[in-house]
Amino acid sequence: MSKIEVITLVDEIIQTLNERKVGYEKAAEQVKSTNPEFAERLQEYSGQSERFAMELMPYSDESSIYDVGTSPLSKIHRTWMDIKKAVIGSDEKRVIDDCLTGDEAAVKTYKGVLDVADLRTDLEIVLRNQYGKISEAIGQLKAYKEQLPQ
Repeated sequence: MSKIEVITLVDEIIQTLNERKVGYEKAAEQVKSTNPEFAERLQEYSGQSERFAMELMPYSDESSIYDVGTSPLSKIHRTWMDIKKAVIGSDEKRVIDDCLTGDEAAVKTYKGVLDVADLRTDLEIVLRNQYGKISEAIGQLKAYKEQLPQ
């Protein structure tokens, strides 16, 4: 795999992590008045995304994670989520579902990149570690959702 192809894949993951960071920040904001402890957990996931993106910067040709940005589709999705919240309100289950949707998309992106056979070994180790941590977050969110009252 060429260096340019690797950079393109890494930038795609950084973009996904930037979107995840913003999504978790919005989620934390939605629940902070009703469940500050859960909001804190969501902020931790946001921070995790930023740390993960920073870990990938040595493999990117951009100067910062902010230069990579987010995708236009994610902005449209977040706008839709804001509209939905304004119309039908927001509760923890909906917030968790939105977080799960984002994390499942992130895992899919990671899996697609990891399925490429000839990544550099050190990059593959970083990506597999991050993939595992995001998968853990999915499990924790699902477990938390199951504990909520019906």
